[in-house]
Parts: sequence; C-alpha cells; structure tokens
Amino acid sequence: MYKIVIDSCGELPEELKQDGHYETVSLELEVDGCRIKDDSTFNQLDFLRRVKESLKGPKSSCPSPEQYMDAYEGEADHVYVVTLSGGLSGSYNSAVLGKNLYEEEHTDAKKIYVFNSKSASIGETIIGMKIQEFEEAGCSFDEVVEKVEEYIQSMNTYFVLETLETLRKNGRLSNLKAFIANSLNIKPVMGSTKEGLICQLDQARGMNKALERMVKDMISKTKDCENRVLAIAHCNCPERAKAVKEKIEKIAKFKKIIIINTAGPSIQPGNSRDRMVLLQTNVQVMKEIMTQITTYTRSAIIINVSNPMDILTYIAQKEFNYPRNLLIGTGTLLDTARFNKMLADLCGVDAKNVTGFVLGEHGGTSFIPWNAVNIVGIPFHDFQKQFGLKEPVDCEKLLHEVKVSGLDIVELKGYTSSGIALSVCRLVGAIMRNERAVVPASVVLEGEYGLEGIAMSLPCVISRNGVERTLQIPLDKEGAKNLKICYEYLRNVIESIS
Repeated sequence: MYKIVIDSCGELPEELKQDGHYETVSLELEVDGCRIKDDSTFNQLDFLRRVKESLKGPKSSCPSPEQYMDAYEGEADHVYVVTLSGGLSGSYNSAVLGKNLYEEEHTDAKKIYVFNSKSASIGETIIGMKIQEFEEAGCSFDEVVEKVEEYIQSMNTYFVLETLETLRKNGRLSNLKAFIANSLNIKPVMGSTKEGLICQLDQARGMNKALERMVKDMISKTKDCENRVLAIAHCNCPERAKAVKEKIEKIAKFKKIIIINTAGPSIQPGNSRDRMVLLQTNVQVMKEIMTQITTYTRSAIIINVSNPMDILTYIAQKEFNYPRNLLIGTGTLLDTARFNKMLADLCGVDAKNVTGFVLGEHGGTSFIPWNAVNIVGIPFHDFQKQFGLKEPVDCEKLLHEVKVSGLDIVELKGYTSSGIALSVCRLVGAIMRNERAVVPASVVLEGEYGLEGIAMSLPCVISRNGVERTLQIPLDKEGAKNLKICYEYLRNVIESIS
C-alpha cells in the first residue's frame, strides 16, 4: 500500500481527494491577526476579501513536524511526501524533520521519502499524480523515488500576476513602482528557477499579452510536449484558463491538459514568515564577505546579524575554518529580551527580575527551557502559585508571540533595526569591557548536549576573547525533545545546501 502526502499549497481535484491514496497537511494563513487554516474549512472568497481589505497583506506558516508525523501514520508501507518549494517555505524541512522523528519512534518497515517540488500549487499536484502513475505501474519504492526526482528536474512553472498589490503590501515592491505598473496595466510574467525560487521572466501591457508571452516562453522551453502533462491552475478565472488552454492547443500537442481552480492561495514572495526564504541569497553574500575578511585577518571578532542566523554562522565558521570563539551570531539574544519583558508584564514584575532564555534556532524551532525560568530566584511554576496569578501563563502562546513579534514589527515599521542594534551593542559592550556576561548567542556546537554540526543559541560567557565558554542549562524531558527538533531541523537545512 502507498500514501501520497501533499501540503495544502498543492491543489487536489475532487477525484484525487476521493482516491484514497492522498492526504493533505495544512499550512496556516494570517490576515490582520485572523488565523486561517488552509484545510477543508477554508473559505476562498472570504480570504480574498480579507487580503484585499488588509493594509499589510497576508502571511503564512508551514505545517509543523508533528503534523507531518501524524500524516505518516496508517497502514501504507510506502509514504511519499510532496511539499511546496524549499526555497519559498519551511514546509520541506518540516516534512523531513517529521520523517526523521517518526522513524526514530517507530521500528516498522515503513518507507518514507520527501520530495521538494521546487514548485507550488498545481506543480505539487502533478508530482503526486506522477508518483501514483509509477506506483500503479508496479515500480519499487526506490524506482518511484528515482523516476519522480528526474521528473521534478524536468518541470517548469509559469504564472502571471493579476495584481501587484500583495507585493506592494508586503514591501517587495515600492508604492511608486506599483503605482506605475498598475497605471500602465503592466503584468509580470513569472517563473521558477531550477532551485525552486521565483523570478520574473518577462512583462507585458495587459493580461492577454502577458498570457501570450507566458505561453510562448513555456512552449519554447518544453521538449517532447506530446509525452508531457500540462496543468493549468486559476483562481476564479475559468474562462481565462480555458483561453490559455486553447492558445496552447493551437501551437503544441500535449499528452494531457488539466485545469484546476485553486483551493487556496499559493505562497508568493513576501507571504512567508519563514527566515529560511533568505537562505540561498544570504549564503552567497556571507561567503563573499568571509572571503574578504579572511584575506586580511583571522583574529577579529565577527558578530553575525544576518538571517538565517544559525545557518550563516555555521557556514562562515566551518567553510573558512574561522576560530569558533571569534564568530558570534546575535542568535536569540533579542528573542530572550522580548521573552523576559513579555513574561514580566504577565507576572507584574520588572523584566530585570526575570531570568529565562530562548534557546536553539533564531527562528521557528526556538524553544524555552521552562524548567530553568525563574523570577527573583523563584522557579516560574512556583511563582505562578505563589503570586496567585488570575490566569496561568499560556507558555505555548507566549513562545509563539515571541517568535512572531519581530516579523510583526517589520510589517508595522518596515524594519527592526533598533532592537537588533541594541543586541549587537550588548555583545560589543560585553567584549570591550571584558564583562564575562552570560547571554544567549549563536555559536557552532562542539559537543554541547552531545551535538555538533550546527550552530545554535546557548548561554555563552562573552568576554574580550569572544565566546569564552558555553553553558548547558539542564533540560527536562520537554526541553530535550525541543532541542532535538531544533537540531534535526538545522542539520536538514545545512545538508540541503552542502
């Protein structure tokens, strides 16, 4: 038996939903504080209305590893997973982490493979259909994986944007450029790179001309059309989709053409709240900067402020063999400051009286070791009882608010320079004054908690020597689990670019 798991960015027509081999794992969307699950309850028209009325635009978050682990359950001994492009979302890495955790907890012979679609929307759909085709043809698990990976490399994705408003709201396009484009009725023709990133291919005045250019470009780059399936996805534009199909049929003959109305919105640049979307660009930038630095010195203390924080810190240290103690990422220093302030406000005390750390990745898998949180020396859970708080602190909710607070500030102000600047100043001050201050900072692990091969935030003693030493907070069962999730996630990302 086999199962095909697709995240909800993929579009499943009704016949596939009823097929019995497919299961969907849902992304979550947010518009102006309203959180919307992209599942069977998703109301497309209501969502589009909210997006149109919003001044800030939508955001999205990928499914958790636990959601994927649940999807792997069942009787199927072959489980294939298709996710939104790893260059646009953390969905792929989350699915891989869920796979690793599932395999550690289960001793069955179930085989699981995660495909990075390097596409989105209907691109995920046709990959699922290709998996099913090979399975039904009697191919082995390994044969299916090999053939589908080859197929993914041959795929091309194209789309035309009706409006540039979402890009403008998310700050990816200036108000002036958006105004000019809208005034001139300019429609960009977009496509995907081989790495699964989005790029602009062309543009035209008016939707019809833009679609014509998209079709022309698609046909020119597609070989063996008669042996290929063409999938057309539209959002409430059936007549336009039909017109595109007719344009294509006049100049090329495909094995099959399918049309699907999107169930939900595909992720566009700027919609994701995942820092990993910056990965490919900033890795290259970091390498260029480190090349320049190491040409002249290997004794300077380097403070990394870029995202994804921990990945870049690791790459900079390992690829250039830079002294580990001299390369420090700001990591969760700012996250910790925000956490201490938020908890202090909830408990009615000054933030200086709170001792607690946000540890791990500066991102979605960061965690709080609650067993080590205290207020004026009183363990947090005892403090709640002792001070008789009207409502117990929702630890999960508080951690979520800490994680998204910076992104919320970006959307309100356009930047978070003040907060991160203060974090850098804190590190610089500790170095210049030889404070030996204990702060959470990102550093390459060398056996802490039995881990290596990543960088993440731990409490570090910061002095004129940089990271003088790292400290290992005793973790309870929940903390150890969260540390493992964080480690596996970061290792998966590092391996994906190595």
